[in-house]
Amino acid sequence: MRPSDGATRKATRKDLKPGRRLRQGGKHKMTEPVITPELVAQHNLTPEEYEKIQGILGREPSYTELGVFSVMWSEHCSYKSTRPLLKTFPVKSPRILVGAGEENAGVLDIGDGLAIAFKIESHNHPSAVEPFQGAATGLGGILRDIFTMGARPVCAMDSLRFGPITDEPSAIRNPQSAILGNRRLFAGVVSGVAHYGNCFGIPTLAGEVYFDKSYEGNPLVNVFCLGVLRHAQIARGAARGLGNPVFYVGPATGRDGLAGAAFASQDLTEASPTGSAAPCKWAILSWKNSFAKPASNSWPPAPSPASRTWAPPA
Repeated sequence: MRPSDGATRKATRKDLKPGRRLRQGGKHKMTEPVITPELVAQHNLTPEEYEKIQGILGREPSYTELGVFSVMWSEHCSYKSTRPLLKTFPVKSPRILVGAGEENAGVLDIGDGLAIAFKIESHNHPSAVEPFQGAATGLGGILRDIFTMGARPVCAMDSLRFGPITDEPSAIRNPQSAILGNRRLFAGVVSGVAHYGNCFGIPTLAGEVYFDKSYEGNPLVNVFCLGVLRHAQIARGAARGLGNPVFYVGPATGRDGLAGAAFASQDLTEASPTGSAAPCKWAILSWKNSFAKPASNSWPPAPSPASRTWAPPA
């Protein structure tokens, strides 16, 4: 940094923004931002949750620790809002081989040495941002949970909620219309669930869909998968013994990083970029062509960088 008098001096921590590198002794050292109420709010943690974090650690968390708590206490990972309701469901039975919360999916005995593994999951926020990919990866996640239990996935179902997709004919000519946004979400989500299931050879046997104004721009996307296995095939997510190899399989973490899971704790409102009032560039065409055969073998079409939504086939 060069002062106004023309003299030079060595850069210090005060000269750097959070996350900038400070070169010391030939090495790069990362600085961490100060934990402020604004930073806590950006991590989708409430003041009460932050106080609990301080109580657990006995001190203020570091920037990295704050990010970890943000993810693990998010709706996506902890189900903190729905857990009280889920606890009211029956979870005890002689037929339960793997109970709720024990593993990736529950497993029930159906007799003759056979069992079923099943899982249901919501992918609401991702589907509001990018309906095709959000719904597709929602189904993909529970397919993973089924076959990692040792079961063979055999079918899928879904339960969907959207804002209204029908209105007076003039609505379709209005690019700002909430109807168009709801149609875009509806077409993308239905196509995404079907696409991922088809890739696995898994049929979507049944489903339900309701439309109401309260879901405009913020759909509910719940998907279910069921698999079949023998009792002896149940696989658990635990390793025993020394010297076991560890394999990391899959692509690197996306640019959203840890914040991807924490996004599930945000409220989507009219002010959100994905709200129902947002312009839908491809709404009319995606509704018209949502079930049309793509012109090429590539599906879904490449995303549009400007709108971050998938463009309809040419």
